[in-house]
Amino acid sequence: MAGIGIALLALAAVLCGWRGLRAPRNVLAGLAVAALLLCGSGLAPWLLLDKLQDGYRGVHRIAWRADNVIVLLGAGNVRSPVAGQPLPGTMAYSRMLAALALYRQCTAGRAGPAGGATSATTAPPASATTAAAAPVVAASETNALGRVPSSQIAAALEASAASGAEAADAASGARDARDARDASGAKDAKGAAARAGAAPTDAAIPGELPGAMNAMRMAARKPAATGAASAPRRCTVMVSGGDPQRLGRSEAAVYADYLLAAGVAPADLKTEPTSRNTRENAHHVAALLARDTAVRESHDANRPVAAPRNGADAAVDANAPQLVLVTSAFHMRRALLDFAHFGVGPIPVASDRVGPRASPLAFDWNLAMTDVALVEYLGIARYFVYGALGWNPPPGPPAVDDAGAR
Repeated sequence: MAGIGIALLALAAVLCGWRGLRAPRNVLAGLAVAALLLCGSGLAPWLLLDKLQDGYRGVHRIAWRADNVIVLLGAGNVRSPVAGQPLPGTMAYSRMLAALALYRQCTAGRAGPAGGATSATTAPPASATTAAAAPVVAASETNALGRVPSSQIAAALEASAASGAEAADAASGARDARDARDASGAKDAKGAAARAGAAPTDAAIPGELPGAMNAMRMAARKPAATGAASAPRRCTVMVSGGDPQRLGRSEAAVYADYLLAAGVAPADLKTEPTSRNTRENAHHVAALLARDTAVRESHDANRPVAAPRNGADAAVDANAPQLVLVTSAFHMRRALLDFAHFGVGPIPVASDRVGPRASPLAFDWNLAMTDVALVEYLGIARYFVYGALGWNPPPGPPAVDDAGAR
């Protein structure tokens, strides 16, 4: 965009010179040279990007709640020159990495089926797996990595259910043996625990079982809590992005392959594969959230229906899902503007920052950074212009049955 503008100024100067218009020629030529130096040296993009990216933090510790949704916005796809399959764009990798770090942070302390804490930061060995299997994702999602298909990941998770159930039975047997020992007044507690196949203390056993299995054994040996058990923490990664480049697969589908291969459970991954721009990202994600909230509320009459909220408003309703928006810092301001228009106020997490490189001469990277900044400022300006003309969609949460939500 910046390069095209500079080229047009130079072309106009040449045409004026050809027509003998010296004064306009000199003005246009001076503007073209000044624009080239300002943008190419890095001064103009630095001023523009610094304002856009200021105030947005990267991955940081978040106070997770019972229901959490990590929204990952697409950053484009490119066609692989080797396999011909779409691959994530350059900035998509930092966004996926940030979303994965947040997902592991969220799942590291969520409650398991027995009320214990599970950990997603340590991969379990092949002989011991997590206690619960996740549902299988759509079989149509082919793995672009070519090494770890989604079907194999789902099959491995399904196979883990059997070993998890056996571990639960063993832990339950250990608890029954302990109760029998206490009732009979046996003095050798350590020996009785060893004969029952349980550890003599409630501490985790490093190296013997992975975190989830340790948590299950510890929870099984603790007295049953009075009242209803606490619900497990929901940690959902929602990838939003269609196929505006017309490469054959949506950004959401391509990124999902990488996230599944990196360890995101299929049950915790959702895709929104229809958005073509940031406004549609916000609209379709808000519709999906409204639909999911309505579905959950229909199964729980004791929980009031509430639109997704965050910050001070979220504290009013502890059941409202906490939303975390992951995108590049330069894109965050425009994304938050669109999400707020549809009644969604997420916690912003910047996956990366971009900037120019100081150069005494015109540098093509600095011209590209100028284009990045100008696209964002034009998008923000368009939002307010469309709002003044009444062309923006109606504000507030979309209808639950919105056709754009999948």
